[in-house]
Amino acid sequence: MLAALRPRAGCAAYPKVLAQVTWRRSDMAENCHHTAIDIDDVPKQRPRLPPPKYGEHITVLSIDGAGIRGLIPLQVLKKLEELLKEEEMKKNKKEGENARIADYFDVIAGTSTGGLIVAMLAVPDERSTDMRPRPKYTTEAIEEFYLKNGPGILSPPETKSTWGNLADTCIRPLMIGPKAGPMYDLLRQQVWWPKYENKKLIEAIDTGLNGGPGRPSSLTLGDTVTRVLIPAYDVKKRRVISFTTQTTKKHPDATLAAAYPCSCGTPTPRQSTISLRDVCLGATAAPTFFPAHHFTHGVEEDNNGQPRPREYNLVDGGVAQNNPTLLAIRSMFLEVEGCCECRPPKAINSDFHKDPTEPKPFDIAKCLVLSIGTGSQMKAYEVEQCKNWGLWAWFLDGDHHPLLDIFTSTSSSLINMDTGFLFRLNKCPEKYLRIDLRTCLHIVSTPSYTLMQPVQSVQENNTTVVNEDRTPDMALDAASEDNMKRLVQFGQDLLRDKVKRIITDSRIFIPTALPDGKRNEDELREFAKWLVHERNLRLGEEEKRRKQEEEHAETSAANSSASN
Repeated sequence: MLAALRPRAGCAAYPKVLAQVTWRRSDMAENCHHTAIDIDDVPKQRPRLPPPKYGEHITVLSIDGAGIRGLIPLQVLKKLEELLKEEEMKKNKKEGENARIADYFDVIAGTSTGGLIVAMLAVPDERSTDMRPRPKYTTEAIEEFYLKNGPGILSPPETKSTWGNLADTCIRPLMIGPKAGPMYDLLRQQVWWPKYENKKLIEAIDTGLNGGPGRPSSLTLGDTVTRVLIPAYDVKKRRVISFTTQTTKKHPDATLAAAYPCSCGTPTPRQSTISLRDVCLGATAAPTFFPAHHFTHGVEEDNNGQPRPREYNLVDGGVAQNNPTLLAIRSMFLEVEGCCECRPPKAINSDFHKDPTEPKPFDIAKCLVLSIGTGSQMKAYEVEQCKNWGLWAWFLDGDHHPLLDIFTSTSSSLINMDTGFLFRLNKCPEKYLRIDLRTCLHIVSTPSYTLMQPVQSVQENNTTVVNEDRTPDMALDAASEDNMKRLVQFGQDLLRDKVKRIITDSRIFIPTALPDGKRNEDELREFAKWLVHERNLRLGEEEKRRKQEEEHAETSAANSSASN
């Protein structure tokens, strides 16, 4: 039995295989509520994506953050998964039926709600019987997870904090008049503690990561079925921490989790077992919405050189990197080029080089990048409206959070422009596809303000026909059943919007529709063909290399036997 499990050349080291098999058995024994598993429920096996050294490109997927608006990129991902299946089924029906997003990307990055989507795309299925488990969820299953858990997660807290109790005792008696009750409730909910508890969020994350209510998920970053990258902001260290899975030259076949603790971005393999649950809780802890998340992992030195537990004090990474596209590209650069010079020896990842003895430099023209946005809740103001604003108004203006909106939307826009310019500069703009709701903004003027809001629209003869009755509320926490349906519909309609790219020739550095009038769905179809071609190319080259190694081993054994 164990001999049958022994990996072929290029697979994980034998002890690692045994560890994975043992983990699945214990995990199933602990978490499974059934005495037997229906054989029809066992996921069909499919080879993992071979390393980039066997192909032509490095494939990258990036997903922005924005609370319940995560339903929007899920519509794009659902369409991509459908297109991948269609393309695979042209040659092999079985391959097509089992296709998953994680089968095609070298790294999947996501901020905030995008990080949760990324984690679920890469969660291993505990029912897998193979030494390398399959992804557990389809994109449709993740959408159902959002629709089911969104309203519960984004519901008002049932208990009060110390500040809330103090407010009840000291402030409420001082508030009189017919508007005192609603005003007090607003203060209590928006000011004295986070708008929502994270109890339901914790339960949902545990359930999504192979745990459940009262059964915390035991998965680590190293358990994911492909590389993931999830940023969060450490409020104590005052920097973005990119939690990611990487392979290193030292461990060519073992997936290690790494965090970037220094400004240079050098990965630290000692962070190899960080809890995926803790990462997701930290990455989704949006300030004012959810409590910050604290956990310890590993050891670090204090100012006196003495060891102490390494602390993480995290809030939502969207405050700094709501669009993680460049972080994902940077992580691939580190895989290709190795660590920076500040922490020698410089080591490259042999999975990214056909000949590790003559490594080639990172080339962005060999990257295929799909970046999916979530739009923004943008309210445009005149100077006269906001010039005298104080702390309260900047943080809360009705249902809007002006300062938070500015941080997240500006970050996403600038990173999109920088990434688009980078690909344009290297004469390969077609290898970067950005699909974002922000390209569908419509200006609505009222006597008090100008609202930049997304609208349901259809392009007819270069004229936008607007259907405002179906326009979704773009608030991060607008998780009513009706609004979630609108977000889903809008994400589907987004696929019919025109492709937009950064055009530098005309000095226009904002996303601009191309003259050919291509739609996002058309470009996504071409992208799916590219991904399928890349995967099949790698599988073929890996199999060819394996046969060559076997023939070489047989020849060496025969020569050795003849000489004896």
